[in-house]
Amino acid sequence: MGVSTLLLGPIIGDWVDNMPRLRAAQEALVLQNVMIALCAGFVFNLLEFGPEIEEWGQWASIAHYVLIIVLGTAAFLAHIANTITVERDWVVEICDRDEDRLASMTATMRAIDLTAMIVAPIATGQIMTAASSKIGALFIAGWNVLSFFVEYVLLLKVYYSVPALQKDKDASTESSAENSFSPKQNSELVESMGQSRTLMTASARTKSVKSHSKAATENLEFGDKQTSSKLQQGQENNSCWNSLQRMFSGVTIIVEGWKTYARYPVMLSGLSLALLYMTVLGFDNVTIGYAKMQCLTEFHVGLMMGGAGLVGTLGTFAYPVMRRCLGLPWTGMVALTLQSVTLSICVVSVWLPGSPFDLEHPDSTGMSCEGNSSSSSRNVTRAISALGDEGNSAGMETNMTSISVLMAGIIAARFGLWIADLAITQMFLETVIESERGVVNGVQQSLNQFLDLIKFVLVIILPKITQFGLLVILSYGFVFSGWVLYLVYLVRVPRSIFVKKTEIDV
Repeated sequence: MGVSTLLLGPIIGDWVDNMPRLRAAQEALVLQNVMIALCAGFVFNLLEFGPEIEEWGQWASIAHYVLIIVLGTAAFLAHIANTITVERDWVVEICDRDEDRLASMTATMRAIDLTAMIVAPIATGQIMTAASSKIGALFIAGWNVLSFFVEYVLLLKVYYSVPALQKDKDASTESSAENSFSPKQNSELVESMGQSRTLMTASARTKSVKSHSKAATENLEFGDKQTSSKLQQGQENNSCWNSLQRMFSGVTIIVEGWKTYARYPVMLSGLSLALLYMTVLGFDNVTIGYAKMQCLTEFHVGLMMGGAGLVGTLGTFAYPVMRRCLGLPWTGMVALTLQSVTLSICVVSVWLPGSPFDLEHPDSTGMSCEGNSSSSSRNVTRAISALGDEGNSAGMETNMTSISVLMAGIIAARFGLWIADLAITQMFLETVIESERGVVNGVQQSLNQFLDLIKFVLVIILPKITQFGLLVILSYGFVFSGWVLYLVYLVRVPRSIFVKKTEIDV
């Protein structure tokens, strides 16, 4: 998914820019829900008929896995298109380009997303626990089919209730290039130049007929044939050039997309946001796997994920207030500072009791978690009760100080993280012109996924539990680099850029 987004992000954004608003949202929504439903269907098929599929041969199982990956990736790309369309374009027009309303609406939408991120795993987890994974797959497929109709109706209702969304993008876009012609002016200019050339040619030919003999006329006819041959050759060359352009259109869109992204002053803030994605200090699969190896059960991990979602939701509520009091640029600065401070606790946890960090003995397995399972938390309870029992060697084996401090830092950092994300996102919403919102945000998505991809590469290079401390330190280094880059942006970009709508020079 990361590689596909890295390569296709600008292309998806360009597609959104060149599509009518409603059609882009409709197609993205259809593709997203259909792909998820099909993916869940193949998962169910693999779980229910696994032995029968294996009887067909190994190729059948491999085909199922490939289809699941392809459909999941396609659903993720459709999700990106839907996000760019609704959350990066529609929302600006719905708020009538009012900064205060924009802050409140983006914060509300993010709070809804975070709430869904808390509720969805709990609901699906309960279904899979009470029934089975097969029933869970069917539930996900059915949910996406049913929710599609609700989403589609709501989408139409919003579109037809906001007149600004029904206008053509070019018609309502503020011009960002001084002394440039509009498309209509350019077409009129080309047409006028063509008519002028035609009149001049006709006049010249009339004079030539009147002043020259029959031999001159024959020469003119020969010249016309020669000109016709050149024109035909030129048309063939143009046809080849157009074919090459179509062949490499994707590459051209990507290159032009990055150039467009680099023109905007908010590029530095976008880079600082992307650096936050190179981290294991979040509740992704890497950190959850490490937590389980540190004797935390799924139950405790679920509680911590819920706590992180709650702290992040509090950040979305605080964001509009902070923006009004501090202004948009300084809100981002304060948020990134809060995140850096709280994540420093995670760095400290690397050297606390119970940490498996040991570069001298990389093959050490760390704690012993015998009997640890999702259905029982007795071992974790005993481990927590052993905190501080330095004289007891068994207590040392299950010392939870390090992992507890690590998780506390990750949870606390959610507050600053989501405020920073909202602030930087609004900077793009306020400064990027309407006709380029898609491609610019597509490039930003590519940057985010690129840094996320680097994280997984580092995990492959440093896979052992004793090396996880290095990943924590590297993650904090990237987060702090994002803070430094944002500080540079804050110094270089005048605050007045967010006081009124900006027109950038192209």
